This record gives sequence, structure tokens and C-alpha cells, in this order.
Amino acid sequence: TATIISVLTGLSTELAILICGAVLVIYTMSGGMWSVTMTDVIHFFVLVGGFSLAVPFVLHNVGGWESVVAKLPPEQLGFTKVGWKTIIGLIIMYFMTFSTGQESVQRYFAAKDEKTAVLGSIICGIIMALFAFVPAMLGLVALAEFPNIEANNAVATVALNLMPPIMAGFVMAAVVSATLSSGAGDL
Repeated sequence: TATIISVLTGLSTELAILICGAVLVIYTMSGGMWSVTMTDVIHFFVLVGGFSLAVPFVLHNVGGWESVVAKLPPEQLGFTKVGWKTIIGLIIMYFMTFSTGQESVQRYFAAKDEKTAVLGSIICGIIMALFAFVPAMLGLVALAEFPNIEANNAVATVALNLMPPIMAGFVMAAVVSATLSSGAGDL
């Protein structure tokens, strides 16, 4: 988030970190769990909407999925590049740690009852599993179009170079939303 704010405003990264942190702490502390919940809902729609709308725009501007595939080495497109043992290990680690992290447990306890907490957790897992492919596609486009790009700059570079300005702003807002949502939940 601070990197995006820094790039868009010209502020130093350090100052952008302080500003983002202050805003996050103020709205979290002033509104408590209610403000975290309400902003999470907004962040969810901005994040999912921004990234989901970005993919068709970007694919259109680079000549379609076939163009992306043609520019990437075949092993970059496989799900098993790192090996099945690593994939299975990562899945187990992810599901064991995600559901027990402080930010998740806090949300379970805030649910009105156990059934709601379980249902919310299941729905969240399904949405996250389906949505995981959207940012991955943007990353593959970034790698195809900008082969020497640093991973941390992939989404911003794709947005600023391959999208109309309004759409790029929406995608940047989506990235900021993801970070702020995580930060608020962790506080």
C-alpha cells in the first residue's frame, strides 16, 4: 500500500507507511470491530471487483490469453513446477495456519453463533480458492509483457501500462484495500 501511495503521490515510502499506518490505526481504534467489519465488506468488493475487471482489460490489451501463453516458457504455465510434494505441503500449511491466525479467530469470535462462524469460514475458503487465479493471471501477464519485472511491482506495472487510467486507479485501490483489510483485521 505504501509503495502504491508513494508512486502515485511522490511521497517517500517511509512517509507513506506512516500515513497508511495512522489512517489504519485511527479507523480501527475509533470504530472497533464494527469498523473493521464494515471496512472489510467494502474492501472485499473493491478487491474482487477491481481485480476481476482488470483481467479482461489486460488480456484484451495484450492480444488475448494466447499471446500471453506464447510469450511464456511452458513450465511457467504448469501448476506443478515446484513439485507435488511442495504443493501438498503448501496447501496443508496454508489451511492449518490461515484458519487459526489471529485475524481469522477474531472474526470467528465476532460471529453471532458457532453455525455462522463455520459457514462464514467455509464461504471465505471457497471464495479465496476461486479468486486465487485472478491475481495469478495478472502476474502471468506481467511476466509475459515485462520479463524483467520485480514480483512486487507486477500488478502496479500491469495496471499503469496496460489499462485505462480509471481502471488502473480502481486496481490500485483494490491492492490498497487488500492491505488495509489485512492490517485492520490484525489490529
